[in-house]
Amino acid sequence: RNLYITTFLLSTIMGNLFQSNGASAAMCLGASGGICGLNGLMYVVLTKAGESNKANKIIQSMLILLFYGILDKNVGNASHVGGFIAGAIVGLIFGPNFRRAYVSPRRTPWQDMYADQITLNPSIRQSPSKLPLSYLLWVLLIYCMSQSALRQIPSQIAQGLVSPGSLSGVANLL
Repeated sequence: RNLYITTFLLSTIMGNLFQSNGASAAMCLGASGGICGLNGLMYVVLTKAGESNKANKIIQSMLILLFYGILDKNVGNASHVGGFIAGAIVGLIFGPNFRRAYVSPRRTPWQDMYADQITLNPSIRQSPSKLPLSYLLWVLLIYCMSQSALRQIPSQIAQGLVSPGSLSGVANLL
């Protein structure tokens, strides 16, 4: 659960950075960069698990999204690409790893009945990630505190979590 939340937030930030530094000067609004980051995470996890057909479907959906972004000037393709890349990097470093099991477990009758609903090959076992996710959070916090222009970000995030709407002024309207 923490991996998904962290990936979403980091991908949203990276997507906005890609959009603001890209060739387009369009405003970036929404969480599509974070959603594309979750797609990047899922792509890496499925690739690590040996599920290349499912991973290719994620790439196909991203290509369709990028094609739609070419047709509509209001869609921030740079945000989508930045979010996907950020999610893939988080998945590579902090996502689960998989290894092949040498002995395949015995199949039960219910597995044959629901074979199409089993997500992973039974001969693949999950192993822990390379680094704990807390390392990424500490590195980001230390980086934000070391930059004078970024020092207010952690406190702004905490304020937004404690009292939603207080930063945007929406809480005053209610």
